[in-house]
Order: sequence, then C-alpha cells, then structure tokens
Amino acid sequence: MNPDPWPYSEANLGLCVYWGVGTGTGSVGESLQIADGTIGVFAVELGVLNWSASPYIVNASHFLPATLASGASRIELSYLLYEVNAFDACVVLKRGTLSMRIT
Repeated sequence: MNPDPWPYSEANLGLCVYWGVGTGTGSVGESLQIADGTIGVFAVELGVLNWSASPYIVNASHFLPATLASGASRIELSYLLYEVNAFDACVVLKRGTLSMRIT
C-alpha cells in the first residue's frame, strides 16, 4: 500500500473518502467539488505505515442519508491517498472510485 520505500506516519499521509455522482471523472479538484454535500468528505485515520509487504486494513464508518438511495440509481465512492504538506500543495499518491448501487 505504501508506494515509497520510507515510512509515513499519520502526520504526513492522508486519506479521504467521499460520495457523489460523477466523482470519478475530472481532476481531483473537480471531483471534490461535486461530492455530495449532505454526506461530506471524510478524513480517515491511518496510523503508522511502513514498508512492510503486508496489506493494511483501513476502516472508515459513516452513515449515508436515506435520500441518497432513492435519489440516484448509481453512486460513486471515491478516495484520495495523499502526502500532506502544510505549506505547499499536497501530492496525490493514489486515487480511486468504486461505482455501486445503494438499495
């Protein structure tokens, strides 16, 4: 999971998840702008990551509004793994989207 050969900690690596229709298209900025505002963008606690070949289990629980299921036949869950930089633009290390139907 760690794309680089040195360790990261929760202080310099971030993960956020968000829901919306069409969040998998466009740039990172466009994707975040069309995230569903009723759900929001969630920061996920990562803990300490290292160069181990073992995969990490990352867990993020949140409630989805009932209107989400009735309002969209398909919805996307998108995520961004990024290197945090307090004084400059953050570097996106990995980005992904899962398209699904909520019933």
